[in-house]
Amino acid sequence: MNTPAHHELALPSLPKCILIDSSFTSRKTIIKDLQAAKLFTEIIEAQSLFDALKRLSGDVYDACIIGSSVHTPKAIEFSKEIKKIKKCEQTALVLISKGSSTEEEILAATGAHGILTKPYCKEEFINIIVQSVVKANPNCQWIRVLGQPKTEQLSSVPNNNEKINSGSYDEGKSMKGVSDAAALGLSTLVAGVKSGKFAVDQAGDPNRATLLEIHQLVTGLFEDQKKTQKMVDFQQHMHMSLLDWFIDLFALNEEVATKRFSEKLVVFRKQS
Repeated sequence: MNTPAHHELALPSLPKCILIDSSFTSRKTIIKDLQAAKLFTEIIEAQSLFDALKRLSGDVYDACIIGSSVHTPKAIEFSKEIKKIKKCEQTALVLISKGSSTEEEILAATGAHGILTKPYCKEEFINIIVQSVVKANPNCQWIRVLGQPKTEQLSSVPNNNEKINSGSYDEGKSMKGVSDAAALGLSTLVAGVKSGKFAVDQAGDPNRATLLEIHQLVTGLFEDQKKTQKMVDFQQHMHMSLLDWFIDLFALNEEVATKRFSEKLVVFRKQS
């Protein structure tokens, strides 16, 4: 599997991120990994959730990382509060889970831009943060480095109540943008396979963690796209294509799986 990790692309450091984690050991490990990756110029350690909210209200942060030592109910409440802060409209929220599938599903429901489940490798850690920042901020300078277009699907504000409509907007361009952005998710899945988090079961089907990750990826890609019938169909097609890609990853190899995945998306766009 030769997909390059995002940190190998020499991404420029963004101004700052904030970290909340009540465990000293866990906090220092995360800071060490962030410093090694050079993703942010300044890493702020919040003294508490209240302190983090004060800081987020007073300045703009590129990312907010909540460690696994923060109890789930508090993490959920905190994620709801920062959505009310105007300065956080383009702040990526990354939650770290201890690995419980139930907890992970609850955290996913908060609308976080990315979720890391322990144990994870450093490559996966960095990939999730990069993917989350790009998803949250359509003007992020990382997008230019990664070669991704500044498309609407990378916005951090979900609109789940939007009804299917046939408004005048370029569906072809939007589908192309979603297809390009999906490449970010492929590398995250590959990193998860390397760490042992994502795999197939004895029947050759993706395991529970993989299914959840693919669901989150597809939801994030389409959350701000207009719900035209074509885009709804494309979302379903994207989900099935990602599942097929993952199975091909194990049955064949990454190169063939990715080629087939790309061809399926191109064929769908041409037929639409």
